[in-house]
Amino acid sequence: MKTFTKMLAIALTAAVLLTGCGGGAAGGGSTPASADGGSGGGSAPADQVVIKAGHVVSTSDNYHLALVKMGELIGERTDGRYKIEVYPNAQIGSERDLIEGVQLGSVGMCVVATAPVANFAPKLNVVELPFLIKDFEHADRMFMGEIGRELADTVTASAGIKCLGLWENGFRSVVNSKRPINSVEDVKGLKIRTMENSAHQALWSALGADPVPMAWGDAYTAVQQGALDGLENAITLLYSLKTAEITKYLAVTEHLYSPAVVLLGDSIWSNMSDEDKKIFEDTFAEVSVYEREVSRKAAATAEQGLKDQGLEVTHPDKEAFRQATEKVKEELSRDYADIVARIEAA
Repeated sequence: MKTFTKMLAIALTAAVLLTGCGGGAAGGGSTPASADGGSGGGSAPADQVVIKAGHVVSTSDNYHLALVKMGELIGERTDGRYKIEVYPNAQIGSERDLIEGVQLGSVGMCVVATAPVANFAPKLNVVELPFLIKDFEHADRMFMGEIGRELADTVTASAGIKCLGLWENGFRSVVNSKRPINSVEDVKGLKIRTMENSAHQALWSALGADPVPMAWGDAYTAVQQGALDGLENAITLLYSLKTAEITKYLAVTEHLYSPAVVLLGDSIWSNMSDEDKKIFEDTFAEVSVYEREVSRKAAATAEQGLKDQGLEVTHPDKEAFRQATEKVKEELSRDYADIVARIEAA
């Protein structure tokens, strides 16, 4: 893992690389939550811009903690001209709803998985390739550096909203209620929830599973009711969702590394002064280091936490899974051969 100093250096370099574009409007809604579940307070300037920021995970997740920290720092550094209100647990919509809300201006900011954003910015599909990212250090070099900035700019240009950059969801593994997974053969026939993204569906089809695209907010109930056998996500989310209550088995496959996309509405960004834009960019780079630290500390304890919650844990041979999905990677990377080569070369 990168040290804090090295990660901060990468983040500050990324901040220098940041360029303009994008934005959205703030809006009303239910009560926002802070890191401890409360909402912000204090007197506000008359011209304060309130940014409604949403995500679909819990208040203990790294997305939430990073958004809250960013809100605190932005409020301080802009003398209260901007206030970020955070709405967790899909309070203001699914990930697709949040993306469209930022585009329309009904949501000011959001943190979402890359897969639904790739529907608007196809080049982002490159990060959905199986076994592309080797470890956290590789991820930092890619997504906190030039390639991360390039992908963020692609989202900005394609979706018409400001992409501040990429945070971390983490390496994805799978839980299910049917059987332990020790080999690719054990995956066959399992109904697995995936994101609404063709690359994810192709990956699980190649492994012999029955992929079922579904919003994350609906997945828990679907498994609980037997409509699905399992689901896959970053191990930290599998832990915070308490999947041991609805499944029996965890397989640490780490088949994908998932970044997260941080979007800001166009009307907010385009109306900022150059000074405030720099404050947002520099603060985002700083908080990106914090977000990754939180994510990795959580990942380091999540597997044991899932064991403690009652799941049987296996570590199947990743090379067998990589080989089974190699054709998917080859087919999906044809349109992005140059950037895939740069990522693998690093």
